[in-house]
Amino acid sequence: MTINRPDHSGLSLEQPMPHTPRTTRMALLLAASWLALPACAAAPAPPPAQVAEAPAITLKVGDVAPPFVHGTWLKGQPVAALAKGQIYVVEFWATWCGPCKVSMPHLSELAKTYKGKATFIGVDILEKGKSPEAIEKNVAAFVKAKGDAMAYLVCRDTPDGAMYKTWMQAAGEEGIPLAFIVDGSGRIVWKGHPMTMEKVVEAVVAGTFDAAAFTKAAEMEQKVQMDIYKLTLAKDWKGVLGVLGTFQPSTKTGKEQADMWTLQAQLHLDEKAAERAYAKIIEEDSDILLNLGILIVGEEGLSKVWYARAATLLTPEVEKEPALLGKLALAQFNAGDTKAAVATKARELAWWLPYSAEKLKENPGAEGEKFVKNYTSKIEAELKRYQTAANQ
Repeated sequence: MTINRPDHSGLSLEQPMPHTPRTTRMALLLAASWLALPACAAAPAPPPAQVAEAPAITLKVGDVAPPFVHGTWLKGQPVAALAKGQIYVVEFWATWCGPCKVSMPHLSELAKTYKGKATFIGVDILEKGKSPEAIEKNVAAFVKAKGDAMAYLVCRDTPDGAMYKTWMQAAGEEGIPLAFIVDGSGRIVWKGHPMTMEKVVEAVVAGTFDAAAFTKAAEMEQKVQMDIYKLTLAKDWKGVLGVLGTFQPSTKTGKEQADMWTLQAQLHLDEKAAERAYAKIIEEDSDILLNLGILIVGEEGLSKVWYARAATLLTPEVEKEPALLGKLALAQFNAGDTKAAVATKARELAWWLPYSAEKLKENPGAEGEKFVKNYTSKIEAELKRYQTAANQ
C-alpha cells in the first residue's frame, strides 16, 4: 500500500502504509500526488505554511460541531449553517487527492440513498495554484467535469481556511478524504474515511448508532489490518489466510478488502483457490475491478494468464485515468504481449511530457523539476526495455 504525502512543492513519494481504517481501498499510487490515481489511502494534507506546529486537539466525537462556514459555493443549494434536527455528512477533499477521487462515487451513492434524510457536503480545502483566481477556476472546472460522480453539495473552504482549522486541525486530523457525521442534535457522532461509513450513516439515520460499540469494532478491524499488513510484508501468505479466517468485516468495504487479501494470498499459494477468489470478486465486488487489476499487476511471479486478466481490467480505465497507462503496459509486458506494452508505454510518455510540464507551471520548484526528470527517465527506460523485448 502507498500513501500520498504532498509537500510544498506539490509532489510526494511512494511510502508503504499499513491497512488502517484510513487505508481501505486496495490500489496503488504513482509518486506524484497531482497524478491523482485511484488510491487506497488517505492523503495527508499539508498544513498552511504559517502554521508552525499542530495545535492541541480540541474537537472530539461527541462534541458540538463547529460552525459551518464556506467560501465559494460550487454545487447545489448553499447551506448557511447546520440546522438542528437534520443529519449532515461534512467531507473534506482536494482536487490533488487521489483517495478523494476514489471516494466520490461512493459518497454520491450514499447521498442518493439518504436523500431527504441526510445532507452530504464536500468541502474543498488546501488547494495550490499560481493565484487564488487560478485555483477557483481549477476547482470549479473539476467539480463541473465530475458531474454525477459528485452528486452532493460542494463548496470551498473560506480563503483563511476556517473549516480546515476549526474542523480538521481541531480534531487532530491531517489526512483526506475525511468525513464528519453530525446528528440531529448538532453533535459529531463519527469521523473517519468516507469509504468506511455506510453502516454508520445507516445507523445514524435510523437512530440506532452506538458510538462505543462501533469504536470497539473499528479497533478490532484495525488490529486485523495491521496484522495482515505485517504478514504481507513478510510474504507470509498462510499467515494472512489464518488471520482472515477470524476476520468478520462489518462493512461492505471491509468485505471487499478481505476478498482482495484472500486473492492476494492465494495467488502465491493455490492456483485453484485463487481462481475461486477471483471469480468471487468479479461476481460480488464489481465496483473494485480497477483495484483488482492494480493488485494483480503489482504481484510478482504470477502466470501470464493473471497479467492478461489485469490488462483486461485496466484497459477500459486508461481512457478515464491516463496515469494508469504505466500499469497497463506492465500488465501487457508480463502477459507476454510486448508489442502492446510498447504501444501503451509510448502513449504514457506522450501523455506524461505535456502533463508534467503543465503541472510544473502550477507547482514550480527544484523538487518538482527533479521528480519530473527522474520519472521521465523511468518511463523512457521502461519503454526501451519493452522495445528490446519486442524486437527479440
